[in-house]
Amino acid sequence: MTPGVKPGCLGHCSSYGNLCHNGGRCIEKYNGYSCNCSHSAYDGPFCKKEISALFESETSLTYTLEKSPIVVKNLSDLSSAVSSDITLLKENIAFRFRTVHTPCMLLYISSLDGEYVAVTLSKNGKSNE
Repeated sequence: MTPGVKPGCLGHCSSYGNLCHNGGRCIEKYNGYSCNCSHSAYDGPFCKKEISALFESETSLTYTLEKSPIVVKNLSDLSSAVSSDITLLKENIAFRFRTVHTPCMLLYISSLDGEYVAVTLSKNGKSNE
């Protein structure tokens, strides 16, 4: 029981609990309430601010990317249309995360020919790329 609340007394959550959105849980406070958004992909006082994604332990998100269609900018130079031997010099990846579980795999990207990039978090909380 919440300190200062007497049995039979209706709390703030019974009146205002519906203000916690997107799976946020209403928590009774002495002079009000707050929304606990920790089990959702939302943040903010009412769990309305999207934080992109929430992954429970042993879950993941998978995208299968197709090759881009070949675009020829100069028809007189058909060699520019060869896509099988393209070597990308640089790719940029940026992401943020928050976790209480270590060690863990944060990011894994693999290609059809077996190349991969993996970013893991070791037990001591340091990133391994």
